[in-house]
Amino acid sequence: MNDDIVTLYTQYSSQWDGFAHVGSHFDANGDGEGEVVYYNGHYPGPDAGDLASACIQGRGVMIDLHRRFGDARVDVDLATLRAIMDEQGAALEPGDILALHTGYAQLLLDMERAPRPEVIRNAGAALDASDPALLAWIASSGVAAIVADNFAVESFPPKDGGPGTPFLPLHELCLFKLGIPLGEIWYLTELARWLGEHGRTRFFLSAPPLNLPGYVGSPANPIATV
Repeated sequence: MNDDIVTLYTQYSSQWDGFAHVGSHFDANGDGEGEVVYYNGHYPGPDAGDLASACIQGRGVMIDLHRRFGDARVDVDLATLRAIMDEQGAALEPGDILALHTGYAQLLLDMERAPRPEVIRNAGAALDASDPALLAWIASSGVAAIVADNFAVESFPPKDGGPGTPFLPLHELCLFKLGIPLGEIWYLTELARWLGEHGRTRFFLSAPPLNLPGYVGSPANPIATV
């Protein structure tokens, strides 16, 4: 017989951000002072157990940023994203799960458990959350979730927007304002390659997080069906 003990960092490797992961200051009680609150005004906020009980599954739409940029460090604004979608024939509809392949996770795996900071800090495309048009497009798209194989979906470290601006604008928009889960550091290379070879961008995704009530993030074991 064998048993194991696991010490788990909930947001290491492939994981979902729970809605309690990022909040913001908002005057929730009408006293004129902003309080630290999370999605839907909760404190400390809905946790990963809520995501696990509802599951996360539906149609995924792949946008292969790596096909355009390779391993280069690029901030992708809305105009660039839409141009790539047009090139690849990707159409996003309400309720879809947006998947972004950047090659970042593959780069980590290729380093064989010895990642070189000078490389990974300057590699991989990411959404440019300093672009107001990009944030507005996400808000109006009806997307159900956004996942990527990079560190934070959006550019990290973030661009400094100055006092009073969110530290991570995409996280604030999706997790705090809209209730859109974010999946980070997923392995998407083989799926992106298969879809590209077959002239497709759509697939079925099932990715419930591990049921960890009270936690702000949770590991995922995503399965794509093509």
